[in-house]
Amino acid sequence: MPIDDIFVQLLNSDMENMFKQIIEDYKDKIPKEKQKEFTLENLNRIFKISEIKRITDPQLPKPHEKKVIEDCQRCIARIWGSTPPIAYYCHQKKKYIYGERCSRPRKDGGDYCGLHKNRQPHGRYGELPPHEHFEKYLVTEN
Repeated sequence: MPIDDIFVQLLNSDMENMFKQIIEDYKDKIPKEKQKEFTLENLNRIFKISEIKRITDPQLPKPHEKKVIEDCQRCIARIWGSTPPIAYYCHQKKKYIYGERCSRPRKDGGDYCGLHKNRQPHGRYGELPPHEHFEKYLVTEN
């Protein structure tokens, strides 16, 4: 017996069991004039599954691979990137690091990606931010 036929039989059997339960649970809630239609035979006839239509093998989406962009090709806009924003003192560089560098690729040979080429609300990475909003997030690391 083909697998499709086995599935059709199983589905119809499960549906019949479900119809029996529905009839038992709801027989008192069906108007009297409709009770003649609310039989197991009638529900099986109306909702019987006769075949399964196969869909071609589903194409699972490929996992999204994060493209690694070399530093020299990355946008140089500052982003806060986390909550709270990153702001800490780097002892090696002897300066505060505010935020993170945008991870998108530069556009059209410029310094910024498409999102930041016209607007850098947090400034250029490596320079002081254009606002003092970051000061409340400063953390000193040892």
